[in-house]
Amino acid sequence: MTVINYTANAPTIAQVDTLTPGGTIAVGNDFTVAVGNKSLTYRATGATVASVCTGLQALLAASTYPEFQEITWVDAVTAITATAKVPGRPHEIVLSDAQGAGGTDTHSFNKTATTANSGPSDVAAVLNYSSGTLPANSDTLNFDGLAVPILYNCDALAALSALIVNITNWSGAFGLPAWNPAGYPEYRPTSFVIPAVVVNYSGSGSRAKFDIENPGAPCLFTITAPSSQSAESNVPAIQIIGGTATNHIDLKANKGNVGVAINAGEVAHIGSFIAGYQTNQTTDAKVKFGPGVVFQDDEYTVLGGQVESQSDVGTITLYPNATVKVTGGALDTLVDNRGGVFIYASPETPIGKYIGYSGSKCDLRRKLDPFAITDVDLYAGAEIIGGEGLLSVTNPINLLGCGLDDVKLPKNKNITVAIANI
Repeated sequence: MTVINYTANAPTIAQVDTLTPGGTIAVGNDFTVAVGNKSLTYRATGATVASVCTGLQALLAASTYPEFQEITWVDAVTAITATAKVPGRPHEIVLSDAQGAGGTDTHSFNKTATTANSGPSDVAAVLNYSSGTLPANSDTLNFDGLAVPILYNCDALAALSALIVNITNWSGAFGLPAWNPAGYPEYRPTSFVIPAVVVNYSGSGSRAKFDIENPGAPCLFTITAPSSQSAESNVPAIQIIGGTATNHIDLKANKGNVGVAINAGEVAHIGSFIAGYQTNQTTDAKVKFGPGVVFQDDEYTVLGGQVESQSDVGTITLYPNATVKVTGGALDTLVDNRGGVFIYASPETPIGKYIGYSGSKCDLRRKLDPFAITDVDLYAGAEIIGGEGLLSVTNPINLLGCGLDDVKLPKNKNITVAIANI
């Protein structure tokens, strides 16, 4: 249980790999080199290692694939060396061989990691840690006061568990964009994998992508980030995935622009969720839950800010100056609107119960298909907007401590109201 600081002191060193053809080579044998999701195959025109190295190096060096252009390929006669053109930026090379058009299949093709990548942005570089080693289970890892981006080998800590991670006054980015600026889908890990039971984030970087993978226990993730700006267009600055049904993520956000499992194929297991604020109740926090979110507690609470939800949830509670927009998933238990703005635009149809208190608004204008709410309770000052011709309320609307003149209802011609309290 050591306290470790990320110092970003690792020297910048270029990664070097050695690619070695071997075995008994036959004319027509195939040697394939893959970088990311691109690959090149050289078919041997000679039966010697040297001839394969010459032909394969020429093929690799001439490639127009940007993934291959990031590497310098050198014919070393008995092998090919692959050196990163930008020191500190790693690459991933995968080799394979096949009989191809050759008469035999007794050749080989192997890779040796000659020089490991190193640099201040490399999570795997041990000299970036005050301990001189990678963290261990249950350690506390602090990122404090630097502007260094954490970009490479972001899954280097994935095998650990029960970390405590504090990110304070850190203005560097975490993780990589999904699309590499060189013009290809990023093949390196794009999220910083932190198997943590506690994450405190108050950084101000333009990108913070986290994967809470196998934390070992439920993770309490608290965001008090002062910045909501993102380096990528229409992408939240803070992105979170991960957790499991047992070891879920308990999320608290009172500042920043946060996206949870917003991209196709991403999954996040969220236990409790509370959105709050620091100084501006309306705009401090902006949280979007994608369709891959599983709300393990089946509810969440919004004290302030703006929340968009695209996944099934049972109960939503929102307060004055808070906005919740439901654009996907079922909402089958309760919307407890204590004075905020609730916008319902999900293609799913049922809502179990809606309670509107004074100052609350239920905006149904984005609904395009018929839908039902089983029960509606309204207090004086509550408002329901839209839904004309589409909304049906299963049971009579209950007016609590008020009359029809005290609430605003859709302009339907057939509305049944029950005066619950006079």
